[in-house]
Amino acid sequence: MGRSQLKTAIRVAIVDDHRLVLDGLSARLHDPSRGIAVVIAVTSWAALVTHPKFPVDVVVLDLHLEDGIPVGTKLRALG
Repeated sequence: MGRSQLKTAIRVAIVDDHRLVLDGLSARLHDPSRGIAVVIAVTSWAALVTHPKFPVDVVVLDLHLEDGIPVGTKLRALG
């Protein structure tokens, strides 16, 4: 994907504590021809918010991450 395409693409992050889910969703969602770029795929909330490509346009978030942070807190932080 060219640099000009990346600027116009919808930038997606995926957060799930199962690597298989991350890999599958990344492969399925990443589609440069449709303007969708999965730019972050991580296994924890902390890894998302500290990632150099964060913030993004869309976050696909596992609602059952076992990190002790309430989902509402995460959603407000994205807000």
